[in-house]
Amino acid sequence: MADLSDTIMKKLLAFSLLFFLSLASAESEDPVPELGGTLIKRPDDTFLQLLMEGNRIHIYFFDKEKKPISPDVDRITIRIRSVRDKPRFTVAVPFEGINGLRAPFFVKPPHIFIAYLNLMRDGVEEPIETYVVNVGNATVGPDAAGMLPDGSSQP
Repeated sequence: MADLSDTIMKKLLAFSLLFFLSLASAESEDPVPELGGTLIKRPDDTFLQLLMEGNRIHIYFFDKEKKPISPDVDRITIRIRSVRDKPRFTVAVPFEGINGLRAPFFVKPPHIFIAYLNLMRDGVEEPIETYVVNVGNATVGPDAAGMLPDGSSQP
């Protein structure tokens, strides 16, 4: 009878040890975070996230595994074509307390607009990357120059 209880205890101990080891390994594997807002894949397989927070545009930077990284640009020029307002222009810059860039002006809800982003570095005149981002599935007509959001001209 003592042999049977020793065998059961050894199996229970081994099972418990394997169970806790599997929990420890599962906790060490960080899942890929679900990122809200508009996610933009960059040429180097990193990501930009355009997010509306407090009616302001915030842009965050993420590595290939979608983990936060510091911005690799000094500023982002943004032109917004909204469904309800005239086109606006601003520059998103680093802001204390966030690991990203923030535009200084408020965007009135509803947040439905086309954003034209130019990623800039100090000392470089031309943008290093450019993006056209449709936020909230905006449908807007041609701008003053007759250009549509996809870069084509109106017929």
